[in-house]
Parts: sequence; structure tokens; C-alpha cells
Amino acid sequence: MPYYYKLGKIPQKRHTQFRQPDGSLYKEELFSTIGFDSIYTNAYHINSPAKIKEISDKVEIVKIEEWKDASLRPYHFRTKPAKKEGDAVTGRKPIMFNNDVVMSVCRPAEQMNYFYKDAMCDEVIFIHEGKGTLESQLGYLKFKEGDYIVIPRGIIYKLVHETDEARYLIFETTGPITTPNRYRNEHGQLDGTFALLRKRH
Repeated sequence: MPYYYKLGKIPQKRHTQFRQPDGSLYKEELFSTIGFDSIYTNAYHINSPAKIKEISDKVEIVKIEEWKDASLRPYHFRTKPAKKEGDAVTGRKPIMFNNDVVMSVCRPAEQMNYFYKDAMCDEVIFIHEGKGTLESQLGYLKFKEGDYIVIPRGIIYKLVHETDEARYLIFETTGPITTPNRYRNEHGQLDGTFALLRKRH
């Protein structure tokens, strides 16, 4: 298993001048959610990732209301018949939450026509139905039914589904999402055992 995963052109040595064909510099970005003593991405941009197109004061507050009349008993959540609405972000319907995590279901009725960044939470998206592509500033990732997608906070992405039916189970967590140590080798890489978890039962 390679230690680094590379997409596109990168310089032979990191943190040095890396020039575009016209002589201007590529903009280097180190991206990490925990700091530089953990996993990070070294990315090079044609345009500055810090460049701002506009700042809007329009903020939509999303408030999850607690079900206060619920009694202490087992519940069966029938999520498959959920109504199709919104997209992979606006169509989320929270069904359980606490201070650390929000669990939602989503049956998007339309495509995302924008890129989205969750600046507060890491996300795990389980693909119940459908297939498509996760597009991000780090590249494209194909997904299909039965896959788990882990999206660290701060990643700019768009989910593009290629099928009429799409159904997701989504977890948003304030703490970092990591894999258990038993699935990692001495260098921190996932070993072959973990890859089996992607297969459908």
C-alpha cells in the first residue's frame, strides 16, 4: 500500500516554489482538521483557496426540535417511505441527535447545484440506494449502494447522483471521525481487513 496518494502534478519536494506554465506560482495549501501531527493533505491550487467572491449576511438557521413527549420505550424508525425533497443537504431529516452527533435520513429529489462545506462537523454518509460521484477540491470519488463516505469538516463537496432513486443515512459529528486502531497498521494506514467492511452483507 503506498504511503501517499497523488492526483495531478506536484513538485518533487514539498513547501518549495512550484510554478505554473505561465511562470506564476501555484498556491500551496496544507489541509488538516486536527493539526499537523495528524493526517493532512498537501494541495496545490491554480487560484488562491482563500479568495472570496462575496460575503452574504443571509443566514438560514437550522433548528432541530426535540420530541419532548417521547416515552422511554423501544422505537422502530421506518425511514424508507420518507418523502423525496430537497437535495443531499437541504433534504436531510434529523431523526435522532445529542450534543455530539445528528443522525438524519435523506431522499434527495434534486441534484445539488452548488458546492457545500460543513465547517462544524465531520460527516459519514451511508448509501442505502443509488450511485453517483462525490466531487470535491481533492478530486472525484465514485460511490454506489452499500458504500460509506467519510467527509472531514472543511472539505468543499457536491454529491451528484446518477440514479432516479437515492437514499442516504447521514451522521454529522462534532468530534473527528477516525477508524479504530485495530484496523490500522503501524504507519496509520488502513489494512486489508477494513476494506471488507465496504462489501454488502
